[in-house]
Amino acid sequence: MTARKGLWRRLLLLVNLFSMIELIGSCGSPEVCSNVLLPGPKGDEGEVGDVGEQGTQGKLGPPGAPGAPGEKGLRGERGHMGKMGPIGDRGEKGVSGLTGPSGLQGKPGTTCDCGRYRKVVGQLDINVGRLENSAKFVKNVLLGLRETEERYYLLVMEPRGFKEALINCRLRGGALAMPKTRDSNRLLADYVSLAGLTGVFIGLQAQHTNGTGTQEEFVYSDSSPLGGFAAWGPGQGPTGSTSNSSSCVELLNTGIWGQAACDLVMFYISPNPAATTFPSATISLPLGLEILRTYSGALICLEIVFGGLVWILVAASNVPVPLLQGWVMLVSLLTFFLSSAYLALLITGLADRINTDWNVLDVLYHLVALIFYFAAFVLEAATTAANGGSAITLLPNTNETVMCIAYPRGKIFTVLDPRQFSINVAATIFSFVATLCYGCSLFMGFKRWRM
Repeated sequence: MTARKGLWRRLLLLVNLFSMIELIGSCGSPEVCSNVLLPGPKGDEGEVGDVGEQGTQGKLGPPGAPGAPGEKGLRGERGHMGKMGPIGDRGEKGVSGLTGPSGLQGKPGTTCDCGRYRKVVGQLDINVGRLENSAKFVKNVLLGLRETEERYYLLVMEPRGFKEALINCRLRGGALAMPKTRDSNRLLADYVSLAGLTGVFIGLQAQHTNGTGTQEEFVYSDSSPLGGFAAWGPGQGPTGSTSNSSSCVELLNTGIWGQAACDLVMFYISPNPAATTFPSATISLPLGLEILRTYSGALICLEIVFGGLVWILVAASNVPVPLLQGWVMLVSLLTFFLSSAYLALLITGLADRINTDWNVLDVLYHLVALIFYFAAFVLEAATTAANGGSAITLLPNTNETVMCIAYPRGKIFTVLDPRQFSINVAATIFSFVATLCYGCSLFMGFKRWRM
């Protein structure tokens, strides 16, 4: 079979070779040679193919004729009310109505017990008079003050020169005494006389305009010129030229003014505006024991209790991690004493005598305390959570012991015994509760401040 297949292949090759030689010979003939193949006869009709895919949608055709109108739909729901229109013109006044019937006669009144009320009012007047006398006693005797309707005067028993006395009075919020009327001059003179002094500086000084020492005029320490009233002694006052060193004025105990050297050291009188009561403070919380009946007062008490428990527990554990728990001790102790002092000021009523805005101070204090205590809570929780734990176990087959420490997750590692661990867990809980109390107090104080 193999030999026959090889023979047939050779015959086919020879046939193909003769066909090509014949084709070459025909191209060499005088007839036109072309490589174009002529089409053969038409074949039979093929079978019908499968249905193709759906083509793309064509262009939109022209609109059709309008259809018949449909039936009327149901009535829709009522819409929203529109905006209010402008106010109309005022109508005419209507006709007065008929007079109503008379009411029933009232019950007869009770007899006024005016004598009792007069007695109470009279006792109040007596108490007010006693308070005024006590205030005058404190000012005049204990403090050594003299008072007029406009200001009170303090005799400063510190010998100073004129410029030093003027500066000291300005630091006190006033100036040297300026007796511009006869009554005030008499009051100051009696004040000096009762103190057993000869004279004191007053706020009056001569001004010079050139280097020769010629005296121009005397002016008060508030730069106002010397007015109509003056109590100069013989040969004193703006009558001639004086030296620069004797251009200041002293008030003698007789009420007479005399010129004195400015570098002379003597006592002086400092006036201030009259004030018989303490300046009013801005505070919304009640004072006295009533503060304990408010939410803010209760929160302050809780801050003191839980804050005290925090530093007591941390101290009881001997502060095993000072690097972390040092801040906890500082914050808990500081806020404990500050909250206690704040509550004491409110209970004793001393907060009303300090001229400040307590609402703003309350918000600022609790804001700072909240931030500090939150940081203390985080550090105390980190100290407790980073405890690796330790246990002493006996080695097998020996009498030796070994301490086994379990390393916790994280980069912070502490070693606490079971007692220290329990105490620090409680301190962590109490520090969290104290932080919540400071946050609630901050919220309540912010509401009072905004009101």
